[in-house]
Amino acid sequence: MSNQEHPEGGASAPQADAPVFAGAARRRFTKAGAVAVGAVLTLKSQPGLAEGNSCIFATPSAAGSFAVTHSRAPTVGSCGGRSHGWWKQYRNKPYWPVRVPPVAGATAISMWDWKFQYLFPCSSSSSFYNKTLGYVINLGSGDAQTVARHCIAAWLNANAGYSTPYLSADKVVEIWTKYCTSGFQPIAGGKIWTVDDIARYLQGSWGQGTGF
Repeated sequence: MSNQEHPEGGASAPQADAPVFAGAARRRFTKAGAVAVGAVLTLKSQPGLAEGNSCIFATPSAAGSFAVTHSRAPTVGSCGGRSHGWWKQYRNKPYWPVRVPPVAGATAISMWDWKFQYLFPCSSSSSFYNKTLGYVINLGSGDAQTVARHCIAAWLNANAGYSTPYLSADKVVEIWTKYCTSGFQPIAGGKIWTVDDIARYLQGSWGQGTGF
């Protein structure tokens, strides 16, 4: 598979700032209480979606910094984010947004049917090129496939206001773009995050699989 889908980290990059979100981190956080990174922002309530997932209240760079210093764990708060498995099941309105694709003469369609490259940059040689977001979010194993389906879910959460205030839709696109090129490096000069690092952080943005 091309470098677009399997970027290689630099051999000389420091190897210390992958996100650490488990065990003792949770215990430290539970004792400390819900003190947000910066400030706790009020989350937008969404009709039909239960709140109460324990989600990471930290930007990627903050999460990476905590892992370097081990000073404390990322703060956890309540959000209504949903996994890629949930988004696969609820493909219809009002959940998947309806928008006009960036193509001349196009009309508004569900983003389930958008081509992957309309939202996430990829070359014409990529296996995702001209595949729909709905198709890609259903893909199985594979490093690029894992990052792609997690990024789709994270983007949909951020766009809808379901996730925490610390992960914007634009940041999700940035994570994908850098993963496909030089590698996603949340801290300048720090470690390039692996597929597992990216997946763990994005799962934390909807309260799943962080080990809390």
